[in-house]
Order: sequence, then structure tokens, then C-alpha cells
Amino acid sequence: MKYLNKILLTLLLSVSYTIAAEPPFFPMEAYSCNYNKAKDLQDYLDVAEDWNEYADEVGMAYNSWVLTPHYFSQDYDADVYWIGFSPTWKQMAEAQQAMTVGEGSKLNERFLKVVDCDSHSIWGIENVRTSSALGDGVLSLQDCSLKDGATYEALLAADKKWNAMLDDSGFEGGLGRWFPGAGISSDYDYDFLFAIVQDGLVSMGEMVDSRVNGGGNQRSQEIYGDLVSCENERTYVATATRIVPAQ
Repeated sequence: MKYLNKILLTLLLSVSYTIAAEPPFFPMEAYSCNYNKAKDLQDYLDVAEDWNEYADEVGMAYNSWVLTPHYFSQDYDADVYWIGFSPTWKQMAEAQQAMTVGEGSKLNERFLKVVDCDSHSIWGIENVRTSSALGDGVLSLQDCSLKDGATYEALLAADKKWNAMLDDSGFEGGLGRWFPGAGISSDYDYDFLFAIVQDGLVSMGEMVDSRVNGGGNQRSQEIYGDLVSCENERTYVATATRIVPAQ
């Protein structure tokens, strides 16, 4: 099985970690899982509902979604994925630690009765464009690498051009780059995952129409073509399991 390490957007948080005064980065953890016998999404969500109450009690700074594959191939054959975001790596560690003691430990045991997870990884998330709303939605992912000679500064300049075009088009989805960290499969040889978030399948379909028939792909090639190459696009239905309003 290929892991979430070769896939997996975001429905993005606001954050605080900064590198060289560039856009903020923040952590995401990801689990790649299969359902145990006679278990399904509803069983997973039932446990997540109780977990969310516990997360409120301990003040967990953590937003999360369960991802169900929609468009996928045999390379990405897990039943379900869990992705969770915190504003800082410290707050991510606090959320993880809360699941090792007391009620958190009991909830973790309940999760493991529903799913068997074969990977747990951490990613650094760069927000390229903030989604207009957090909640259930659809996530599209691509594996991407910078081309020879491309610089991060040039990539940021391209982002500004792309966002200006999206402003004019009325696009309300979110965009992000996910950089691999600990727990990533050794055969992952891309620089980052590019994530596109929409509020549902219809919105995602409208976006594809604009890309394929409205000149979006050509414009994207003009802006990013000399900087980035991407492949292996896949799509997931994202069910929100915890949303903490921005402070």
C-alpha cells in the first residue's frame, strides 16, 4: 500500500511559525488507515464526536478532517485518512500528548477498534490562499517538484499573480503547499503536495470546467510552467471532525 505520505489540503488554519519572514508555516499530521472488519465511516465519526468533546475539555488547538477517496488509483488504496492541523508544532505535540493519558488514551483505543493505520506522518503547511469557510468539503492533491533554476522567491511572486486571477474569477476555495516531514515514506521523491480545497463536489466541478474549458490550465502554465511540475492528481471528500474558530 502507498501511504498518505504520497498523497494528501487543506482546509487551512491561521498560524504563527515563520521562516525568514516569508508566509507562515504550520503543522499537519496525517494517518493512512483501513477499516477493521464490519466497521465503516460512521463508526469512525461516532468515536470522533466523543473525541471532539474531550478535545474541547483539554483546550486542544487542533482542527481535523476525515478523508474518503473519491477519484483515486491503486497507488492510493487506503480506506480512509485522518488529517489534523495545529497553529504551532508545540500545540500539535500538546494535542498528541493529550491522547496518551486518561480519557485520551481510552478514546485512542476506541479509534483503533475502528481503523488499522499503517502510517503516521507530519507535514509543514504553507497557506497559499485561504478558503472562505471551514467545514466539510472536497480536497484535491497533486505531487509537485520545483524545476531546475526555480527559486522560492519566484514561486511566491507567481502565487501573487495566480491569486489576483482567482480574485477576479470569484474563486472561494483554498490553496496550500504541504512539505513532507517525519514519517514520510522513503520513496517519496517530490518537493511538496499541492492542495486545492472546495466546499463540495459541485464547486470542484465548476473549478475543473474553468480549468479545462475556460483557459485556467493555460493561464496556470503561463504563471507556473517554468517553476513547478505536478502529477498524480486525486480527490477526497473531507468530513470535518473538529473546527476551532480562529481567535
